[in-house]
Amino acid sequence: MKRGIFVTIIFLLIILTFFCIYYYIFQKSGNNIIIKDVNQAESYISNIRNYNAKVEITVDSNKNTNIYNIEQVKENDYKMQKRTR
Repeated sequence: MKRGIFVTIIFLLIILTFFCIYYYIFQKSGNNIIIKDVNQAESYISNIRNYNAKVEITVDSNKNTNIYNIEQVKENDYKMQKRTR
């Protein structure tokens, strides 16, 4: 009797472990959109409603190096871009 319960518990643990590993490998969490075409990328970017981007641009010329920090904010239809130091 005890051996049957032990075998059943081991079998259930193996099945549970299998499902946990399967779920971990194939879970779909976060933003997992697969874009295969330029038109899909353009459509996806144009449909983003809110974002906040901070970019540092470095321009190297023959004599000097200029660094520009730019911040861009989009909230619904409001867009703002400014140069920060």
